[in-house]
Amino acid sequence: VILFLTILILTACTSRNVGDNNKCAFPSSVHLKQGSYYGIMGNEAFDTLICGYLSIQEEEAFGNPITNSYFAITEFAEPGFRDSMDGVIADGNSVNKKIGDQFFLNLGCYENQKVVGSDHGEEEPYLDEITQKKLLESSSDNPIILKASFGFHDGKGCGCCNLAHQIRAVTE
Repeated sequence: VILFLTILILTACTSRNVGDNNKCAFPSSVHLKQGSYYGIMGNEAFDTLICGYLSIQEEEAFGNPITNSYFAITEFAEPGFRDSMDGVIADGNSVNKKIGDQFFLNLGCYENQKVVGSDHGEEEPYLDEITQKKLLESSSDNPIILKASFGFHDGKGCGCCNLAHQIRAVTE
């Protein structure tokens, strides 16, 4: 019985990992601005690819209830970006989260059934309609790949902060 359960668990885990990897196959054709240390706190300009799904979380900021939209990351294309997120979270930054081994990139607030982030003075909007639609359709069983673009900016106190300057769904 124990052997059977072990085989069943291993089969389920292997099937899930294979499925996730197929859905999270990072394309090499996406043009990325390379980072040297993936400074996500406004101290470096770079792009990275991440795979995951939208996670809506009710929280409190400055004594007020807010609804945050996070991207629950299932895979990182760049280990340096994962290390950077891990480092700033360990240093006490609460914009992004790590629960167990799961990382959550804050995308901004969730208002009127849309992800709403702050523009950082870029020419293009933070999110486009295609990305908004893909985010809302994503789930743990239906992950999507995002291109997250980071740039230089000053820090600010906010409840639903997005550190990325632009988020785009990768549709290739």
